[in-house]
Amino acid sequence: MCKRDNKSKYCHYCCNATVEPELNSDNDFSYMSVGKTVGKHLMYIRSGNNLPTAIIVSEWDNKIQRNVDIGTYVMKYCPECGRKLIENRRAENATD
Repeated sequence: MCKRDNKSKYCHYCCNATVEPELNSDNDFSYMSVGKTVGKHLMYIRSGNNLPTAIIVSEWDNKIQRNVDIGTYVMKYCPECGRKLIENRRAENATD
């Protein structure tokens, strides 16, 4: 989790190397659980590691004994604080 001071205006979902000067691409990757799901499903926000900040929905697969992503929503704005996610725009342009 990011260290915060009283001057920081970013929420914990926005904690990545784009907005936190103490972080770099080696230590800014995170998954944070959000919402409620039913059964074998999980929902979380992924941020950092030069990947677009996104809400991911995954489902447990008994055959391979791990979670498999079944849905991804790449956001334009942070759902918590409303900050425009400029790092998502850079990630989109890198794949074009």
